[in-house]
Amino acid sequence: MTRVNCRIMVVEADIEGQSSRIINVHAPHSGHKKEELISFWSCLRKVVAECGRFFLVVGGDFNAQIKQQSCSAGIGPYVVGAKTNDAGNELCRFAEDFELTAPATWCSPARATWFHPANCEVSYTLDYILVSKAKNIQAAAQAEDLKGIDSGSAGLD
Repeated sequence: MTRVNCRIMVVEADIEGQSSRIINVHAPHSGHKKEELISFWSCLRKVVAECGRFFLVVGGDFNAQIKQQSCSAGIGPYVVGAKTNDAGNELCRFAEDFELTAPATWCSPARATWFHPANCEVSYTLDYILVSKAKNIQAAAQAEDLKGIDSGSAGLD
């Protein structure tokens, strides 16, 4: 296990005979300084670029709101969000640039991973698990298992 910084951790593992890297993230929310947001995405991109031949699993709290059908990359239509925020746009570009997909977003129904503390009817999908598209078929078969995973950030932004 390698702790890259307080927001990114990397674990190397063998998954079904394939060398894999599992990257856990907790992105800063939109209230943080722009420099911190840029630094997070830059660092994550560098970490993923160094993965080379590894099968990737990148998951966690991206604080990314994505409106349904607004992302042409590996994010499917089953997300909960009325708009796409800057982090959502960045996540879409990230998924496209590194050929990643979020299998749980291709399975109905969409599920929220964050609920407003004062009004539970306000909710979003902010947490995602992305996998290398090369394993998309196997990952999609396991997407129902992934839908129940919440990064458990509990507002520790």
